[in-house]
Amino acid sequence: MCMQNRIKELRTARGWSQEDLAQLAGTTQQHIQRMEAGTQRINTDHMEKLGAIFEIHPLEVFVLTAPHVIATDEAELLEWYRALPRKDQAIIKAMLHPVATVNARSQTPDSGNRPRRRKRA
Repeated sequence: MCMQNRIKELRTARGWSQEDLAQLAGTTQQHIQRMEAGTQRINTDHMEKLGAIFEIHPLEVFVLTAPHVIATDEAELLEWYRALPRKDQAIIKAMLHPVATVNARSQTPDSGNRPRRRKRA
């Protein structure tokens, strides 16, 4: 497994140049360039600052690449979701949660989702 940073991905998804991000982060374009290239270590202060700028959790600055492969359409949806601001991500989650919950219940054999029988008086 390998950890790669997503700075360039996050920056370009917002249409920002390295200079734009550097100005927001209070650093230089060269520093951003080195971080994106992986030649500059990214410490916790950098992670927190970048997380705040991109409106993501600081750990989301990195992606852990693993052997698990997801379908192309899933990867595309995930990429779009990650590029959204936090508030929009929350809206998407709120919209999808009821659908996912219903689908999950309908796929379990004994979900307890059957109509209850009324007791006769």
